[in-house]
Amino acid sequence: MAVSSLRTRKDEAATRKLHLLPSNYFLFVGRFLPRKGLETLIKAYSNYGKHVSEPPWSLILVGGGEYFDHIRNLAGDAHEIYFVGSKFGAELCDYYGLAKILIVPSVSDQWGLVVNEGMASGLPVIVSKGCGAATTLVREGENGWTFEPGDDETLTKLMVRASSLSSDTLKEMGRKSQSIVSEWSLDRFADGVLKAIEIPRRPPAGFISDALTKLWKGRVRLT
Repeated sequence: MAVSSLRTRKDEAATRKLHLLPSNYFLFVGRFLPRKGLETLIKAYSNYGKHVSEPPWSLILVGGGEYFDHIRNLAGDAHEIYFVGSKFGAELCDYYGLAKILIVPSVSDQWGLVVNEGMASGLPVIVSKGCGAATTLVREGENGWTFEPGDDETLTKLMVRASSLSSDTLKEMGRKSQSIVSEWSLDRFADGVLKAIEIPRRPPAGFISDALTKLWKGRVRLT
């Protein structure tokens, strides 16, 4: 995925034109479910535009699910919010590759594989502490920030802060993300997930190990 995202950035103009992508955008990737924190994200983004002097970044939401219509109605006619549906493979890599920040606002997520994938794509991340990966993969101010689940005010402030940073600073944070996630072997990833969901690891791991192997191989996958 990191290679695909790098290729996307090398052909940025063509990719941006192909998908009609705005110049700067926050990215959400995932299923539209109540536990994904999308209401918090929409509320935070609505307030974000009121607190920036420069043109606000857009918000692109990738995914679908039972909560899709509710969230779309909640967003109203905000023209800077893009609902692009579900994306997979190389096409999804394009959205990761040209984003500025990945936001994972989950109320509750045992891990949140999109955090791994966004970081592998070289993105800074803003992650809710309701997400198991938050305290493990996010180093405050280095490759991103965390916030309490449902705290739209703090999320707004973090969005304002992120969009005020220079391109060079964001790129350096993205490189830090790649460095952090590259240290995570499958075994270490399994340990991290098991700790996050508070399942004692017993040898042999059996079905748990098999499940985690399928979950994380550096592939793009919605969670």
